[in-house]
Amino acid sequence: MGSHARGQGNASVVAVAASPELDSLAALLENLGARVVRYPQGGDGSGALPLERWIGALVDGEFDDIVFSTAQGVNLIVEVARQLDQEAPLLKALKLVRKIARGPSTAKALAGFGLVPEITSSDRTLASLLSALDSLELGARTVGVQPADRATEQALIERLGDRGAHALGVAPTSALDPKALEALTLFSGPELYAVVFANKAQTRWLFDALRVSGHEAKLLAILRRAVVIASHGAAEFLQERDIVPNHTLGFAQLAHPQAVDLSEALELGAPVAPPAPARAPSKGKNVVVIGNGVVGHGFCRKLSEGDAGKSFHLVVFGEEPQVAYDRTRLSRCFTGEAEQSLELSPAGWYAQEDVELFSAERVVAVDRNRQTVTSSSGRVVRYDKLVFATGSTPLVPPVPGMDKAGVFVYRTLDDLKAIRRYSRSVRTCAVLGGGALGIEITKAAVDMGLRTHLLELEARLMSRQLDDRGAHQLKRTIEALGVMVHLQTSTSAVLGEHRVRGLRFSRGDRLDVDMLIVAAGIRPRDELARASGLAVARQGGILVDEQLRTSDPRVSAIGECAIVRGTLFGLSTPGLEMASVLADGLVGNERALGGIDLSMRLELPGIDVASLGDPLADAATHRSVVFEDELRGMYKKLVLSEDGERLVGAILVGDVHQYDKLLGQLRSGQRLAEDPAELVLTTAAPALGAGQLPAESSRPEVCSGRSLAAFACRGRPHAAE
Repeated sequence: MGSHARGQGNASVVAVAASPELDSLAALLENLGARVVRYPQGGDGSGALPLERWIGALVDGEFDDIVFSTAQGVNLIVEVARQLDQEAPLLKALKLVRKIARGPSTAKALAGFGLVPEITSSDRTLASLLSALDSLELGARTVGVQPADRATEQALIERLGDRGAHALGVAPTSALDPKALEALTLFSGPELYAVVFANKAQTRWLFDALRVSGHEAKLLAILRRAVVIASHGAAEFLQERDIVPNHTLGFAQLAHPQAVDLSEALELGAPVAPPAPARAPSKGKNVVVIGNGVVGHGFCRKLSEGDAGKSFHLVVFGEEPQVAYDRTRLSRCFTGEAEQSLELSPAGWYAQEDVELFSAERVVAVDRNRQTVTSSSGRVVRYDKLVFATGSTPLVPPVPGMDKAGVFVYRTLDDLKAIRRYSRSVRTCAVLGGGALGIEITKAAVDMGLRTHLLELEARLMSRQLDDRGAHQLKRTIEALGVMVHLQTSTSAVLGEHRVRGLRFSRGDRLDVDMLIVAAGIRPRDELARASGLAVARQGGILVDEQLRTSDPRVSAIGECAIVRGTLFGLSTPGLEMASVLADGLVGNERALGGIDLSMRLELPGIDVASLGDPLADAATHRSVVFEDELRGMYKKLVLSEDGERLVGAILVGDVHQYDKLLGQLRSGQRLAEDPAELVLTTAAPALGAGQLPAESSRPEVCSGRSLAAFACRGRPHAAE
């Protein structure tokens, strides 16, 4: 916000909260030349808020219950709310929560404001009130404790905590928070250049604590001179204090930072490490690949296999410390599979193929005039051909509260480890997004022993891959695992003071959960390409032609960072086909990218679903063969050309054993060699004992017509798709 100048020749001091989620941010800032100081956090788990904030939390709907200890406390809360112009919202909020009164006199005070407590202890003793609390179901509920003497308030908070509730009392007005004063001292240094606020709740804690101790004005003065970077949630709070952040970034951008975002926001230059000289390749042209994920690695393998004359030398930069691994199989690690099993190639493969790999080292700048890239360690490498395989980042909806502790994205091994650690201390989880990734995460949450909710904005799960009947069968399968599926559900807020305590939906209802995992889509990682002047799409993504060339013919892009034919393809199969086309072109077999195959298969214990080709093709110009067995949880649909001779698409739910066969048929484009009805009637039935016959439900009748259908509903067919 301010105009704080950096001293010439001195490293800029940037203050970053001492939170593990921001370790990557701190490390990248140091690589960019800043001197990072980590300021302490507080408030989490203290069980107390300043009265003004306590009233605000009540008005915002963050409490499920309120415990009233004294009649005087009731009057105090209403009077302070009146001074804050919040009396009407306060009384409205109190009518919605469960009210627990300590004795008849406290209940009478509530009645004076038109409020009737749901629970009233038999007398004014603390023992009677504690006994009343013991009779209630309080697990995972957020309970406000009305101001009382400190001994009573602390006893109530401890008892509520023992019962599994999250209790919040009121901090004494004379409290001095040493952590807040320590943060202020760090901010007060003469070399401070910038402050990063990544979390709304922690930002509010800092302001509240310093207001109580009389130091808020000093904090405001410091921030008006400094550069302020904030998450969307923190920015909203700061603007209420007349602090307008210089730069606002999503929490995911701060937790998984990009050098371009930070260098522009803080006016930092290239990394401060002395540039290492470019490695002169032993032979051939230098092909530099930015990204060591599934697609980047696929390109390297394809080029290595096709480059018999060793005309190229590959240099690969990967942000993660591991060798390339298969993200599509990440969830297997939740059930005990070793991380090493995900590796796409052993570590020795890179040296064997003369591929120079720089792990845990990101590219922070591209100079297209000099044809060089610069990494976070200061390494400078010249390229003859540059390939962006930077992939994508999770799309986090701009919902208030997404910066709270307990909100996770699911993309990397580090994400998996963080989710697994946090899950040990919670009991309930919500997954935001009902696509394939959301379903994969949902199964992982179930495997971790969490009571799980799956939230989907659309009217059906996997709406881009499944029709209504297929999605209905998938929903039943997931619900059979104990998952609560919520369709056509839009989240409007993440509730909780510092960590997730629940979700508020746009229709006004609330869901109590302890953890939220977001799987709501992806955002192409094009920031480095954008900064280098390459053409990018308005909605994001690097524009490429059908040979995967960008606006600079020496630079290509493949995978989820690329936009080809105006479309972003968020699956690994299209990305690997792009990698193959690009590698073939470099070794002299240039060809255009053909039709994109969006077929996908999701095989998890208890959940089998697949989609091939165009499963939602227009029914007016196509025919279909449908098999449904609700008893065994199966749904199969083949979409055929209008003459019924060729396979156009398919949906498989509950039995995907024919996926490879159907995929081969689809890709060949040839006429079907067998009756399509037989294809859907063949199931991977469990082995039968001696003398057993297949169940009637697995031998359905075949109906003819424009939409051929095979049904299994105990002889009662329903309308065909």
